[in-house]
Amino acid sequence: MALYHPKRQLMRKILILIMLLLSGCAVGPRSEVPVAIYDLGLVHSPHVADAVKSSRVETVNLLVAEVISPIWLDSQAIRYRFAYHNSSQSYAYAYSRWIAAPAVLLTERMRSRIVTDTDNKVIRDKNSAKADYGLYTELEEFSQVFDAADNSHVVISLRAHLIEQRTRLILAQHRFHINITALTPDATGAVTALTEGTNELLDNLLDWLTKEVANRKLSAQSVTDN
Repeated sequence: MALYHPKRQLMRKILILIMLLLSGCAVGPRSEVPVAIYDLGLVHSPHVADAVKSSRVETVNLLVAEVISPIWLDSQAIRYRFAYHNSSQSYAYAYSRWIAAPAVLLTERMRSRIVTDTDNKVIRDKNSAKADYGLYTELEEFSQVFDAADNSHVVISLRAHLIEQRTRLILAQHRFHINITALTPDATGAVTALTEGTNELLDNLLDWLTKEVANRKLSAQSVTDN
């Protein structure tokens, strides 16, 4: 006949509870925290009169290659850093993310802006049509940086290369760097500031691209005339 040992039974219950907690099993209902999904919002395009647009933009067939990025940016995570602690470490918000990797979002937004704001013909794949020039870009930074626990800004860095497709010569290159203060020290503040920064960066990129293409066409025309 087995004897009843209260202490032994209590210890067994405690061990079972510990095992449940370690295995991640919940004792009772669990509420799932919803994940917020973000994109870059509606396409920002300054209203430019057709006459002005035509006078400042040279029409070319432009291959806009997909933006490339480092491995740590190649995900849907919304990244942030602590400048006051260890800026070499990158973190991700747990319950907020991009709808696609930043490089993918930036590629589509860049192509849309070039089509909307210029008369250039955008080519997505070099095998689909003949391009005059190629625009190749590298996303180096796309994150929120905390200067203090309640104070942050976003940083976007992009390197652009304009290449003549026929000769494969690099005609021009430029590094774009954007810093914008985030209104709130959270994922929402990061997304809002990164969206604003993306629009500003693309404004600068289009101005640079327009000038470089115009200069190349003028140079080519000068050689022809001579």
